[in-house]
Amino acid sequence: MTVAKPEDAAALKQKYGDRVIIVGVHTSHVTHDGARKMFDNCDMITACASGPMRREAELRQDVLVAGNKVQIYGVTKTGKNLVLDKLTSIGRKPYDGEAKDEPRPLISG
Repeated sequence: MTVAKPEDAAALKQKYGDRVIIVGVHTSHVTHDGARKMFDNCDMITACASGPMRREAELRQDVLVAGNKVQIYGVTKTGKNLVLDKLTSIGRKPYDGEAKDEPRPLISG
């Protein structure tokens, strides 16, 4: 399921647990609290132009990051496997600290 609101991600996780894959999308206007809630409840998340999403990803130790522009985060084991499978299929590797080319300006939420 794709969700744009942190509350929807939390509700789906509470109702269905691990029986559903939750993907956070359209996150540009997510607040800092919303970013935390998305990372707590989503399997994968797109960063869009969100500053709070990027900051939350940096705080989390075990997030798989794809790309250096509009990053995609694999948060859970399932999410990480999906991101890695896609990267492998296109001959790419996870982000490893190279220079970023992020959207400008990042939206602060």
